[in-house]
Amino acid sequence: MHQIWKYPISLSSVAKLPGDAEIIHVGSQNEEPVVWASVEMPPCACTKRLCVIGTGWDYSASEWTPVGTVQIGPLVWHLMEMKTG
Repeated sequence: MHQIWKYPISLSSVAKLPGDAEIIHVGSQNEEPVVWASVEMPPCACTKRLCVIGTGWDYSASEWTPVGTVQIGPLVWHLMEMKTG
């Protein structure tokens, strides 16, 4: 059985989701980035790490994969997932 969970994403830290969570939407709520994900019950004990970067910011393509973009006011934020392995 799966459930849809919402995860607020901080602009200043790395967020953790269950490792088997499937991101289904990146958006905003109350002017903050938010991710909605399908999570298998019970949630996996492993973790998936996410962070947000701004347009034009540097990132390591060998460490991070872009998974979504959200615009909040005049700013555009990009959600990145840390690669495993």
